[in-house]
Amino acid sequence: MLAGMLNWPQATFASEVAVTDDTATVTREIDGGLQTLAVPLPAIVTADLRLNTPRFATLPNIMKAKKKPVVSLTPDDLGLGGADDLAGGSSSSAWRNRPSARGGRSARRWRRCSTR
Repeated sequence: MLAGMLNWPQATFASEVAVTDDTATVTREIDGGLQTLAVPLPAIVTADLRLNTPRFATLPNIMKAKKKPVVSLTPDDLGLGGADDLAGGSSSSAWRNRPSARGGRSARRWRRCSTR
């Protein structure tokens, strides 16, 4: 849907992706074997489970990560301009929480029905 809205090419269920200057070569698994697609960039690529090779965290690495400082960057630090530049044409909504339930009978009591 996003590719259609942006009018960009799309490659789905990618198990291997190779990007060159202006194209992406995507390999995907189909019923009859492997299929290789070449799509011009920019493109929308969706991933298959085989694309990711998970890395599991070890206890020593977790302890090292706790000691590293967290760096906060502003849009200006990244050269993206101010917050006004990032807003673009987007809109935001204010959400309110639902009012809490009032006292009264519970739903179970209302569900009871006679079978007579």
